Amino acid sequence: MVKEQNLQDARQELAQIFQYEQDDLCEDDSSASKQALRLLLAYPELASEEFEADEEVAFKLLPLSIFITSGAGIQVIEAVEQLYPQAVSTKHPELKFFPLQAACEVHADGDVIEFLANKYPMAVEARDNKGDLIIHSVLSQGKDAIPRRKTVERLLDLYPESLRQPNHEGVCPLGIAFRARQSSKIIDRIIEKRLEEGIHSFEMIGWKDFELNAKEVSRFGVELFPKLDLKALWCEPDSYGDDGFAYLMEYLMGDRTIEKLSLSFPPLDGRGKGAALLNFFRNNITVRHLSLSRNVAMWSQANGMDYLLQGMGYNPAILSLQLSGLFLMSSFELGYLISRSPKKLILNNVMVSSKWATANVKQWGTSMVTDLTLRNCKMRGKCLDKFLDGLKNLPALKRLTLDFTMPEDKHDEKYLKGRDITKPILSLLKNGNLEGLILQGLTMDIRKLSVKLNKDTTLKKLRIDSLRSELSMTVGCLVGALINDNRTLEDIKFHCDYDYEKTQPALDGSDVAVPRFEIVEDPAIKYYTTRNRTGKKGGKAAPKIQSVNTFAEKPRSKRGSVGRELMR
Repeated sequence: MVKEQNLQDARQELAQIFQYEQDDLCEDDSSASKQALRLLLAYPELASEEFEADEEVAFKLLPLSIFITSGAGIQVIEAVEQLYPQAVSTKHPELKFFPLQAACEVHADGDVIEFLANKYPMAVEARDNKGDLIIHSVLSQGKDAIPRRKTVERLLDLYPESLRQPNHEGVCPLGIAFRARQSSKIIDRIIEKRLEEGIHSFEMIGWKDFELNAKEVSRFGVELFPKLDLKALWCEPDSYGDDGFAYLMEYLMGDRTIEKLSLSFPPLDGRGKGAALLNFFRNNITVRHLSLSRNVAMWSQANGMDYLLQGMGYNPAILSLQLSGLFLMSSFELGYLISRSPKKLILNNVMVSSKWATANVKQWGTSMVTDLTLRNCKMRGKCLDKFLDGLKNLPALKRLTLDFTMPEDKHDEKYLKGRDITKPILSLLKNGNLEGLILQGLTMDIRKLSVKLNKDTTLKKLRIDSLRSELSMTVGCLVGALINDNRTLEDIKFHCDYDYEKTQPALDGSDVAVPRFEIVEDPAIKYYTTRNRTGKKGGKAAPKIQSVNTFAEKPRSKRGSVGRELMR
């Protein structure tokens, strides 16, 4: 009874010290520190209990973490750790951090950080309640709390992969350090470590409230770009300040290392932005893959499209072009864009405001496009039909992807929901050049397609949608084509929907049910595609076509008769 009372008295006294005398714990020889350590040594079980560390803080901490956050020295930390070794590997239930993160954030002595890192190195791979790694938290502290360079080095040595890992806003360590204006020594060490790890890309994505102006571009040009040996750059700031885009184009114009470039695109007004873009196209000779996006305001003919079309003619080195958020004032612009585009063209969320004119395809005779992707584009159904029918005029087209799987809006429901594109696709296959076809979110008559595939075509890869309840019929049709005469198809898979997620906003801002998909490969199909691909059959005997009962019934797609997969 006396022992229990003594333990309770010690607990209360220790709680008083931790709550009201925490500032004194930073001095190992202070009376508060000595008394707290004396109580813990006398009653070791208290080292595994949580105490309030501050009267203004709602959560509790283990004694080891309290001493760490108070700035205690290595001798005290070692002594407390020996009383309850599990504390080093115990994650805080609310804050989700380990003692090592607490030590790094309060800039504890190097020997304390080294001690904790050696005891539990896995802490550097854990994320806290915000979703950040320790390296993210340390580097995000501003210039008023500059971390020790040795601390940063130790964290990177323990977990080099963290250089590639984004924080909760999607920003990687180098970007965090740059935004927080960390010292040049820290930034240079991060760059050196990146190069050691073979990282040759940089992403300016998720930089909340960041305006890329001329001053920031100059910082990039001095502190980062010349040292990074970049092969890929994603530059998508929230906005561009005065002359920011023009300065960026001026720098990239003379770059000789970047091969993959992704930019958010501002309106090109009369302040030199359009001229800067044209100069980039004229002078840059290394960029092979270019992506331009408009996330806030849609494009229009008056603020960028004419410069883009003109610039594409200046730079034959570009092999692929991806455009997102594109608003075309006329279908003629879409036709002209395809005629001037490089070999690979990806159009995301493109809206065509007018009807398709047959004359648009007359300029396609010299087009170099071999790979064409339309993803979640907005146009009238008849415009889509005529556009697809015109694709047979593209002499080099080998691979076509039509992906209409993202959240639906009123435009989709009115014009494209479940649109049957059988006729233009069959016409395209008749042309005899297409090798790859991926169809998602649009209806295809599988019987008519199978009849077409009965004869040898150039098609090698096929991805189409299928409801699970109709999969056996779909497989049967295609197997019939493969058994008979087809010797070209080498890869056939189906997109089957199996769940819904309300994670994607529609254009009007509301949440809509977005299906998730899996790719299904039927064994009977695989048997014959293996034969076509290798000249050998895929087994001793052809498997039977799986009946519908072998596939569990799962939700149907919202687009009616079509299942889809979100392809990235």
